[in-house]
Amino acid sequence: MILVVEDKESMAQMLKETLESEGYSVVIAKDGQEGLRQIKENRFDLVLTDLKLPKKDGIEILNSSKAENPLAPVIVMTAFGTIETAVAAMKDGAFDFITKPLIQTICFCL
Repeated sequence: MILVVEDKESMAQMLKETLESEGYSVVIAKDGQEGLRQIKENRFDLVLTDLKLPKKDGIEILNSSKAENPLAPVIVMTAFGTIETAVAAMKDGAFDFITKPLIQTICFCL
């Protein structure tokens, strides 16, 4: 099961449809707070999280996910990526840090 934490509904739906078409089960959280709740209530095989979210940010999602399930990869996505932010996310345990638009990246990884 994959958790997608994304506040832009169109991006969340696109990711959900793309991943489901590849046979994955997907849960969407529309903000950081909902993402944290989902992480506490479910065990995910992968977490895709936007960096900039309402209520809690993607780094908080990353840290919570790693605390709950250290082996599950977390991919941090952003349209506002900097090298410093990417390095910080990777040091915190992110599997990868990718910039939007990312449909080509997601499809390549599948």
